Amino acid sequence: MLSVPLAVVGILFQFYPSHHGCTAGAFGYCFSMGDIHPYAWVGDFLLVFFGLFVVLGLAFFFWTPEQSYPSPQVWYVPVPPPPPPPPAGAASVIVQVQQAPAVAPKVLMTCRHCGNVFDVTLGRCNRCGAPLS
Repeated sequence: MLSVPLAVVGILFQFYPSHHGCTAGAFGYCFSMGDIHPYAWVGDFLLVFFGLFVVLGLAFFFWTPEQSYPSPQVWYVPVPPPPPPPPAGAASVIVQVQQAPAVAPKVLMTCRHCGNVFDVTLGRCNRCGAPLS
């Protein structure tokens, strides 16, 4: 983005402000007359920066920063010690626990009408409602 104006202004300074004068001379005598570009050095300077910006722009266009991943952190989580055993002479408490009810078994079949897998104990298909037969 910055390099285009530098190139345009640099090229303009190479040629634009010129006047006719002595291009080569010695001891006050002029050997050759021609166009003189007194600000050509400014154009050279700007064209050098144009080239530098183009090279840097291409370098940063293709450069991607290295992705850094956070290092894993290990945390020490203390485990509490087990409770102390009851004293030898203490009375023990008996707790009655009921057994959980048994889960009814499921028999799964594929429905011959729609292909859905359903529970046979329901008697009908969950999807299409077809009877078990």
